[in-house]
Amino acid sequence: MLELCMEGQRYFDLKRWYTPEQLKTILTQNEKQGAENFQAKHYYYPIPQLEINANHAIQQHPLWR
Repeated sequence: MLELCMEGQRYFDLKRWYTPEQLKTILTQNEKQGAENFQAKHYYYPIPQLEINANHAIQQHPLWR
């Protein structure tokens, strides 16, 4: 296991280093709960609807539409 200094959250390290497909494989191999439901869109956070309503210049990420 490798982690950046004082970060304490390995999931974000994995997101930084691996593609969504590789990340799903890693989560499945480590038997993490819900790993079989991991999709490419889960690699990104959706923009909350209130933010989209407040600022019409931004758009939701295409995977979350």
